[in-house]
Amino acid sequence: MPRCRDCKQDKSDDEFVVAWGKCGDCVQRTQERALSNYVLAMSEEVVEIPFGWCTARCALGDPVDWLCWHIHPNRESAETCLEQTRADGRGIFPIR
Repeated sequence: MPRCRDCKQDKSDDEFVVAWGKCGDCVQRTQERALSNYVLAMSEEVVEIPFGWCTARCALGDPVDWLCWHIHPNRESAETCLEQTRADGRGIFPIR
């Protein structure tokens, strides 16, 4: 019987995920932690750019990609665009 490297218990072949070296329960917990960390690190924000404002997906507050491809003249316009992006289901949250 294989032994899970996290919980250190012997598991049957059906309960063991060979690629992870862990049992199914420990794999699920690992994935839940990773998703939780991702949600905590990521956000959708209005950010100031050199020529105006834009909406972006951010990692720990820093833009990583744009949610819209146009530059807004003011923050209010960008916030309205972000609300519309979310309403249209084009944002990242809730995670799909």
